[in-house]
Amino acid sequence: MAGEPTRFRLIRNKLLVGQIHFPLPNAVRITWARNGSLAQARFAPDVLLPRAVPPEEKVIDLNSDPDARLGICSPELRLVFEQTANKIDLHHHKEGAFFRQNMPSPHSQAGISLEVDTDVSEAFYGFGEWFNGFRRQSGRLTLHNQESPSFLQHKRTYSAFPLFLSEKGYLLLVLNAHPGEAIINQPPGRLVLNFDGGCLDYIIVYGPSFKRILRDYTGLTGRPPLPPLWAFGLWNTSYPVESQDQTLKRVREHRSRGMPLDVIVLDYHWEEAFHNFKWRRRLFPDPPFLIRSLRENGVKLGLIYTPYINKGGLPLFKILARLYAKNAPDGVPFFSVDAATEVFGQAQTLGFLAHPNVTWWLGRGGAMDFTNPAAVEWWFNLQKPLLDEGVYFFKNDGGEYLPPKSKSFKGLEPDEYHNLYGFYYAKALYEKLQKHHGRERALIFSRTTWAGQQRYPAVFLGDQTPEFKHIAATMRCGLNMSLAGFAYWGADVFGLYRRPRPELHRRYSQWTLFNPIARYFSAPDVPERDPWGLDQECEGNFRRHVELRLRLRPHYYRLAYLAYTQGLPLIRPLCLEFQDDPEAGPIWSQAMIGEALMIAPVLKPGPAHRATYFPEGKWYSWWDDRPYQGAGWHKVEIASDQVPLFVRGGCPLLLSPVLQFIPHDHSFSELEIHYYPPWEGKTFLYEDDGLTLDYQQGAFGLQGVSCRREADRCAILATVEPALGFFEARPATRKVTFVFHDLDPVEGVQYLGEQTEPRNGASPGWNYEHPLRRLTIRTEVSVKEGISCRVVLKRPEGRTDLLP
Repeated sequence: MAGEPTRFRLIRNKLLVGQIHFPLPNAVRITWARNGSLAQARFAPDVLLPRAVPPEEKVIDLNSDPDARLGICSPELRLVFEQTANKIDLHHHKEGAFFRQNMPSPHSQAGISLEVDTDVSEAFYGFGEWFNGFRRQSGRLTLHNQESPSFLQHKRTYSAFPLFLSEKGYLLLVLNAHPGEAIINQPPGRLVLNFDGGCLDYIIVYGPSFKRILRDYTGLTGRPPLPPLWAFGLWNTSYPVESQDQTLKRVREHRSRGMPLDVIVLDYHWEEAFHNFKWRRRLFPDPPFLIRSLRENGVKLGLIYTPYINKGGLPLFKILARLYAKNAPDGVPFFSVDAATEVFGQAQTLGFLAHPNVTWWLGRGGAMDFTNPAAVEWWFNLQKPLLDEGVYFFKNDGGEYLPPKSKSFKGLEPDEYHNLYGFYYAKALYEKLQKHHGRERALIFSRTTWAGQQRYPAVFLGDQTPEFKHIAATMRCGLNMSLAGFAYWGADVFGLYRRPRPELHRRYSQWTLFNPIARYFSAPDVPERDPWGLDQECEGNFRRHVELRLRLRPHYYRLAYLAYTQGLPLIRPLCLEFQDDPEAGPIWSQAMIGEALMIAPVLKPGPAHRATYFPEGKWYSWWDDRPYQGAGWHKVEIASDQVPLFVRGGCPLLLSPVLQFIPHDHSFSELEIHYYPPWEGKTFLYEDDGLTLDYQQGAFGLQGVSCRREADRCAILATVEPALGFFEARPATRKVTFVFHDLDPVEGVQYLGEQTEPRNGASPGWNYEHPLRRLTIRTEVSVKEGISCRVVLKRPEGRTDLLP
């Protein structure tokens, strides 16, 4: 059949069986009916972006020829019904068959199942935010969002959803949020997704490239918008919350020590009751002064809350949590009820609660129904005075406690609302914040998610403690989220609480400070959790890595643009960047920061070396330019104060100066461009005003950066191309420093159109360091015109006739 945009209705024995639609040439949505009634997921219009509904509908009678292989085609895919085997096959027109499933029974009254045939060697990635695994070839996973403190993360997670990538080159998302499980190759040859209820409505996206899959999947479910540029700075939260004076003292300490800081997020007890959104005056006597002082120091303010409104009573659960976690700050009575009784009564009277009796770790109360627009408006109006005072965003914590049998204005089935609750919670808050901020970019920080939530950045990876096994767990978790399209996530530096030992202080920092969101947890009575709280070596280590992260902001911001335009995550598993390398597929203990940097955190105490895999090509240690040749494993020496970090040869890397905070009027007026052999590669600088949504209307700039070796000439040409695009804050000129690593001795440097610099090996414009084999060139570049710089190398025999 032709591949026009058509819906296909499937009929068998005069009964509707299902519906097929190709939303993209390489994607298909399949919905199965039950007892003749089409049962699409009620929440699908919220998870999927609006798309034009095909005007034409064709009916296919599966009984027309029971022995036939009936097929439906799109421009790239062919879906075949194997009538005799009761199977469905999916083929790509060029790549062949890649997916086979059992045709479900249209009369099933019990749970819902999707059964997919697997190959012996096939592996799968995803299923949500899992800490306990990455590449899976067998096992069982419970698809149920649960509060998951560190001691339970080996078996459950905050955010589980039925989305996975197969090494055969396809992604599958089931639009079913009922409690369920994924059973992988038990028995071998089959992957089964079981759900307690709902319907069988799912989307398959074929690549086979994982990058193409993420591009097209996020094209269907939404790509992450750009966060404000300051969100790439360092964040802090104190647990329990520090008072107003303590908070300002912390900011002053950062500034006096030259330790960058951009964001303070206040933990729960900033407010007098959970949740009436009024300041606890005993801790914060003058909020306008606090906010003004933070702003004067370049620090943005966020506040933590949950979607639950406490009513009267003090549950034992809360007392035990307070004893275990010691989360009550000085000035808050131990047996404080923290009940917002009046707010709870209003919400209940207005019918705005999804459930009136939720037990969460700081109380018992009602859960807001975020599918109800009137409830969302009422809830957000309680928060607006805080935003008007200068609070910028909220950390929307704790979306996984909604009990079964909750109700929703949208008419979701009670047992599916639990897993979707975090999604609607984030959707409501993000959209309201964006409306409030107008042209400025919104930001949230969610704990519980579902598929599609990547378009409401950002996500934090739950509560850990300072142990090596939790560094590893957050690596697996973050990379799982990256493969689900989530570009912005962060594991907290040092975890939530407990004293880190010096080695863990260093190693935890070395991984989490490079997460897309970098936040450290401090504590008023645990100075060891401060960046400077243990010894000079730990402080130096923290400063070194946070400063490098800030220097890399042009690199991170370019990756943010790619996330917005292509759906690619900032932190990438090796299987995403090197999909054709079978050795790279299982590796989760190393990660790519874009395509140019590879980080390999230390995951156990005391090693002198780390086994590190280098994919094809040449790689260089960031710290000392030591080269490594891939593909293959190398034993890498480990320094106590340096994370193993490697630059991929041939990938120009963009950096800028360290800042103590990222201001609203930030521009990339100074740039470092680092080049490594082989001398062939390109990248680009992305820039906009860093704060507003104007980039969505085309107010941004792109400037290409490249390097190539001239054919048959002993010369290298580095180019900064004329910038494309425009926005008001773009600088007219840039101070640019070119840094060439592992470079043979230099004869001269020439800007095209000018004469070569003097041949004395050093000049005001350039300097070659023989022991380091490193060339540095400093110049000023017109953004509009760009520049080309030609580096002429000495011949081994000393010939100089290559100079023009």
